[in-house]
Amino acid sequence: MLNLSNVQIAIADGSTDVDVKEVLDNVNVILTTPEGSVPFDRSFGMSVDLLDMPMDEAKSMYVVEAVTKVRKYEPRAVVDHVDFSGNEEGKLIPRVVLRIEAE
Repeated sequence: MLNLSNVQIAIADGSTDVDVKEVLDNVNVILTTPEGSVPFDRSFGMSVDLLDMPMDEAKSMYVVEAVTKVRKYEPRAVVDHVDFSGNEEGKLIPRVVLRIEAE
């Protein structure tokens, strides 16, 4: 099962010098908010449909969703790559690596 609440976010080398903490906080909110839970922007956040998909399909869809949503809601960040690890409960934990770009 994919774990949307425990996403790890890292910065790729070569990121520019902008307010990195603010960008990381914004991306964390984007990647941990269930889609449909923000009243005036129901498309904000990650699709909860990912939770019920087979692992390989969930991984692929998570990457597409993360790239799309980060690009839309935090243009200072670009998803460099996404990898996954498991925890002791058998849940899949995404690790999203970002490049931070100046506006």
